[in-house]
Amino acid sequence: MGKRTSRNLTMKKLYFTKNDEFAYTLDYHIEVAKSMGISEFKLYKAIPDNSLDGIIWCSLYNIPVLKDDCNKHDCLDFSGNKICKHRSKCLTKGAKITIKI
Repeated sequence: MGKRTSRNLTMKKLYFTKNDEFAYTLDYHIEVAKSMGISEFKLYKAIPDNSLDGIIWCSLYNIPVLKDDCNKHDCLDFSGNKICKHRSKCLTKGAKITIKI
C-alpha cells in the first residue's frame, strides 16, 4: 500500500519508484536521479487507493489510520473543525511512466 504525504489537493503530482513506500514529487525524483548520475528512470503515478474502505492517511504521523479513529476525541493532534487537515487518502501505484533528464 502506498502512502501520501499531504491532503492539499492543489499540490504537485506525486510519484513512486518501484520500491518506494512513500510518494514524492517529480522534482524530488529528478534531483535524486541527477545526484546518482541517472539520465532515465521509471516512476509510477500516485493514485488514490480506493480499495482501503474505512482507512485514511495521516500526513502528520505518516501512517494509515482507521477513519473512525481520526477525530477530536481520539487524537491529541487533530487540527480542524470536522475534518482534520492531516487527513487524506492513501495512495497506490498507477500507470508506469519513463522520465528522461
